[in-house]
Amino acid sequence: MANKLFFIVEGERTERQILENIYKTLLKETNSILVYSFGNNIYELYKRMHSSEGLNIIEILNEIKETDYNPEEYSDIFLFFDYDGHDDKASDEKIIEMLEYFNNSTINGKLYINYPMVESIKMISLDKEKLFFEIDKGSTFKNFVDRERENRLNNIDKYDFPIWQEIITKNLQKVNYLLKKEIKNLKKPDYSELRIEIKDGLEIFLKQKEKYIKTNNKVMILNSFPIFICNYVREPYYKKLIR
Repeated sequence: MANKLFFIVEGERTERQILENIYKTLLKETNSILVYSFGNNIYELYKRMHSSEGLNIIEILNEIKETDYNPEEYSDIFLFFDYDGHDDKASDEKIIEMLEYFNNSTINGKLYINYPMVESIKMISLDKEKLFFEIDKGSTFKNFVDRERENRLNNIDKYDFPIWQEIITKNLQKVNYLLKKEIKNLKKPDYSELRIEIKDGLEIFLKQKEKYIKTNNKVMILNSFPIFICNYVREPYYKKLIR
């Protein structure tokens, strides 16, 4: 019986560090995992899937890197990729298509998007000047993070439970603000509110597009790993993860 989780990530280092720490620190009792580094953006993977009719996503990845992972061993597939709106391949219309296509972890996989990229894990400030980032300056985001992050968030390998609590809570506050209208909604959503509001990453992207991408050519800095965690765990543990 399939009991493993298959993670497809864009990069080789940062995403793997995050996932390994999550499963060491937060989800110790969960299934074993495999992290597959695709090494390219989500557009290339989506293009490959459409040109490989009849194959599931793990079989396609086996073709790309000549691996031999057995799809039947994995119960769920999760994809983590960057928005990267500054990339010349970027397309908001394609993002919508992909979020609609990769919408079930047991079929094609469930896609999570980092805004603007995975290094957003280190940006938890709710200060307005650190809450948004210009899309056209995407190539400088890592430098921005190095300059503006708190020092204690630099080494992902050393994130402990209290740090994760803060990362999760702050990202949920951002989501709550993104999906609401007023600044007073920068608060911790309760469990039922969370499940209703962020189960579908498409809603998050559409709000990013409506409120910031179209109007100001910006995105709210938001990391998807905390959202994945809260979608994955059950209510009693969720309540321990936020503070």
